[in-house]
Amino acid sequence: MTPATKTEPSTIPLEDTKPSKSLDGDVSQDLAEGSSQVRRKVDWILLPLLGFCYFLQFLDKQTLSYASLLGMLQDNDLHGTQFSWTASIFYFGYIFWSYPTMFLSVRLPIGKYLGATVIVWAAVLMFHAACHNFTGLMITRFLLGAFEAAVAPGFSLVTGMWYTRREQPFRYGLWFLGNGMASMLGGLLAYAIGHLESGLAAWRYLFLIFGAITAAWGLVMFFLLPDTPSSTFWLSSTEREMAVRRVTADGQAGVKGTFRVSQVIEAL
Repeated sequence: MTPATKTEPSTIPLEDTKPSKSLDGDVSQDLAEGSSQVRRKVDWILLPLLGFCYFLQFLDKQTLSYASLLGMLQDNDLHGTQFSWTASIFYFGYIFWSYPTMFLSVRLPIGKYLGATVIVWAAVLMFHAACHNFTGLMITRFLLGAFEAAVAPGFSLVTGMWYTRREQPFRYGLWFLGNGMASMLGGLLAYAIGHLESGLAAWRYLFLIFGAITAAWGLVMFFLLPDTPSSTFWLSSTEREMAVRRVTADGQAGVKGTFRVSQVIEAL
């Protein structure tokens, strides 16, 4: 009887016994990297659009104060409390149009609506230069307040459309910096324009120049500010998909074109 042949235990190379990298881990890492790239690209394009517009919004609102130092009071024959009323009526227009503009922001393409609103308020600002009395200033100031009312709620809507809840507070702060920058630089710009020597009064140039700059920026916003992440031309199709996924994964559904009375009551 032949003895049983002794078999050697099979040996497996150590590299074959190492655990394979998790496929889910690779996918998650790729998604995180793609999300960061899209966010950076959106930051570089979207935040300058919003920030400079907010700068102009505050600057245009304050132009009345600068103009009052350059002869506007005398040319419009303002006396008593009339100048105070021209400043205050701005906020009556702002309050009057706040709710309608929020309704329109969710019913209309938000990028086009905000861009068109900026252009219209720029035109209203330039009309200030044609005023010759208290009545004209009251009308233009009321309209300026009404059209500027779209900015804050509209920008909040855009920020929520593009960023996760964790990212939003910092982005709010970045575009809100335009407010402070206008406070610091507005006086210097008005001082420079006040030294222009031509046929028109300096305060009229102030409204015309600031209005022209705002109108130009409104055109930029009209064409560059997207209505939704999925319709953004300056993102590739893959980036658009990622922009939508990163926000919906955070539990945000984006902009819906529906208006619910129950939500209005809850907000009140």
